[in-house]
Amino acid sequence: SFLKFNGEFIVLYILFALAGGALAGITMMLFSLLGLDISELYFENIVVMGIAGLAIVANHVVQRYGKLTQSIAPLLAKVFSPLVLLTLIIYLIAMLVLGKNPFTDRDFLISFNVILVLVLAITIYLITERSSRQEPQFMDALNFSLIVCALIINAVALVAMAFRLTSFGITPNRLTSLVINVLVMIHLSRIGYASLSFLRRKGSVISIQAAVTSWFPVYGIWALIVILVFPFIF
Repeated sequence: SFLKFNGEFIVLYILFALAGGALAGITMMLFSLLGLDISELYFENIVVMGIAGLAIVANHVVQRYGKLTQSIAPLLAKVFSPLVLLTLIIYLIAMLVLGKNPFTDRDFLISFNVILVLVLAITIYLITERSSRQEPQFMDALNFSLIVCALIINAVALVAMAFRLTSFGITPNRLTSLVINVLVMIHLSRIGYASLSFLRRKGSVISIQAAVTSWFPVYGIWALIVILVFPFIF
């Protein structure tokens, strides 16, 4: 057999399986909010093929890198970013076709925030492990596409949050979520602009990494405001 069932292969396969299970759970949750039960279709056509496919991918990674000196998180991001992008595109199309209204559905907004966190994490892991000497690659274009999809979802979420805020009043949770989504949109926009410049060979990997890391203190400042100031306001 061309598969090498050593320790690295087993560890990678387990990690890939856990990540795949998490993606499957998120995907079915998202489509259930649209009123679609895709569990049977997903398991028959995606999960079954994924079980075999992940074994081949894990074996390829082990044969290419040998000992796993590379961080696991960027590997997971590389493997699952195409699947996440495909899921988001299909989800956005399904939402438009079905005409689902996210403005009054709180679960919808929660699911959008889950997507944003997932895309932001994948983007960060894909970018931070890049060498500053590397030329633009397919993964860079894919990462930029992920950011564009996330920005579309973020825009819908922001409009829905603003609607809920003006219609049902200001609460700590609504205000916190609104500001966080604004911060995430600015962050993703900065990363997306730097990524587009890099793809057009007018920027560098360093500029993308700077766009990623320079915004972290802003999240920290907002967290401190929520923890220290909000209790006195609300």
